[in-house]
Amino acid sequence: MLLKEELLSKLKEAVVNGDPEGVAELCRRVIEAGIDPLEAIERALVAAVRELGDKWIQTL
Repeated sequence: MLLKEELLSKLKEAVVNGDPEGVAELCRRVIEAGIDPLEAIERALVAAVRELGDKWIQTL
């Protein structure tokens, strides 16, 4: 099983890359690993949305 940091990093990457199947699978793995869902949201999902927002702003 992947370590917590690696799972969260891969989840963030899947969101940034627009991979819905990967996001769903990694979310399942995060839950199975016993990682706090709120922590996963804050550290992976919100971080990914921020990164995408920053990339979008750079295109303006």
